[in-house]
Amino acid sequence: LSPNVIKNAPTLAQQKEKVIPADQIHGFLKNKIIVGHSLGHDFTALEFTCEQKLQRDISLFPAYKFEGKKVKLQILARDHLGWVIQSGSHSSVEDARAAMGLYVLNRESIDSVLKFLPPQFSTQQD
Repeated sequence: LSPNVIKNAPTLAQQKEKVIPADQIHGFLKNKIIVGHSLGHDFTALEFTCEQKLQRDISLFPAYKFEGKKVKLQILARDHLGWVIQSGSHSSVEDARAAMGLYVLNRESIDSVLKFLPPQFSTQQD
């Protein structure tokens, strides 16, 4: 990226409203189970909150942690799915597929563990 490109780039708020208005995003996501890795970042960008029981943040799943710490999605995809992701550039579609692949791999365990996490472990934004 050059300084000129950044200088003339639209703000995140302008870009979000240009693509899909926030109220439509919120309406689409309402009452849906949301699967992802480190969902808090996505929720912040979308200015969205979600009940804990509807979140499946695989970064919080104990079997996908190392010594109690979150593991990068790139590493989880490699180790559990045999996939190489985020090589060279970042793709949100690739990340979503990897997160869903990891979720499907352990769906029953993830559902039973993550929907009952106490609020301090939640990715829900206040």
